[in-house]
Amino acid sequence: MAEYQLTVLKPSAVEELWTELAALLAPGVQFANGEFDVQDLLWMIRSNKAFAAAMLKDGKIELAGVFEVLEYPKKRVLFVLVMGGQGFDVATSQCWDTLQDLARSVEAVAIRGAVRPSMERYCRRIIPDAQRIYTVLERPVGGEL
Repeated sequence: MAEYQLTVLKPSAVEELWTELAALLAPGVQFANGEFDVQDLLWMIRSNKAFAAAMLKDGKIELAGVFEVLEYPKKRVLFVLVMGGQGFDVATSQCWDTLQDLARSVEAVAIRGAVRPSMERYCRRIIPDAQRIYTVLERPVGGEL
């Protein structure tokens, strides 16, 4: 049986692995509504505004994610900006304890991600206790800033 391990990547490791990580993350970035591109993620990590984690299977990266900590007056959450690769179901089952420990280490009380409707349906199957907390609507204001 393959061994899975979830690990936070040091910024220097992100730099070394960026070509591989960017290839895994790029498909998910298309669903970020123009908020960031793949290179912006690297900038965020370099600037300590976000960090990357990877799920390894027998030492090879299977799944990668970029996270940021969102701090509100009464709640801190670990927000998944983007995730890509394969094995999301494994990450939510076999690596869940590690992911919770990661959230606790940044003093977050929840792990949150914004997903499109098809991903919500998928998540409901593998994470049945996940709760919908928002429906986000956006309307462009038009014009240039």
